[in-house]
Amino acid sequence: MRTSPGNITGTTTTAQALLDAAGRTAALLATITDPARAASPTTWTIAETAAHIVAELGTHTDLAESGRLPQLGDVSAPRRGRRANAEQLGEFTERDLATLAAQVVPAAARAVDVIGSLPAGQLIPSSNALMWTTEQTLALLLGEQLIHGRDIARAAGARWPIGRSDALLVADGAVWVLPDYLRPAGRPGRAMSFELRLRGGSSYRLEIAGDTATVGPPGQRADCVITADPAAFLLVGYGRANPLSAASRGQIVAGGRKPWLGLAFGELFESP
Repeated sequence: MRTSPGNITGTTTTAQALLDAAGRTAALLATITDPARAASPTTWTIAETAAHIVAELGTHTDLAESGRLPQLGDVSAPRRGRRANAEQLGEFTERDLATLAAQVVPAAARAVDVIGSLPAGQLIPSSNALMWTTEQTLALLLGEQLIHGRDIARAAGARWPIGRSDALLVADGAVWVLPDYLRPAGRPGRAMSFELRLRGGSSYRLEIAGDTATVGPPGQRADCVITADPAAFLLVGYGRANPLSAASRGQIVAGGRKPWLGLAFGELFESP
């Protein structure tokens, strides 16, 4: 379970960042000549990744309008996400990059219009059958642009910087859904707490008890304090960067009374 987010940046800033990122994605797609190249670390090609980016915008917009919760079975959130992605790519068959480049900005604009018009804090269904607030949904859609845009750019040999302000917007949404991605350990006595400090941004307390995690504002002393560069935090969390490499560069630093817990933090959660 998780508590309700109380300090996610307002939808206006996140919405504009999403539109800007969609514009970057469209410009990137227009430069690519080999859409069949693999966009690692996913198993998708560049064309499939681009299709997912566009389809994900449309899916979340449709869910926000209908309020319908997808029926994906009684499995974990990551497994539901993988199932939803496979079904989505089976239904959304466009793979022409020029067409997808022309679709991504209008799809982002529709998402902003629909989701951004809903009351702040309202819960709406996500594509993997979770309930996210409107702020979280826009932040995580921004994350889709940034992370999958990076996958495409790396495959094409292009630059794709992720700025601190954008990374903070995504992190402020992603932190609150971490409990849904906690790996079950089957150990009721498992207990640990973390304070997550994002450089230039917010701090959070994450507490794990058995197979349950909760997120809230920082407060009482935590076992481990993790101070992270926001972009590095995202890349590690999305499985795009090695946590040890980030630590060796000082991008992610663990402290507190049990700093060694920081080394295993990434392993506690499944990548979305």
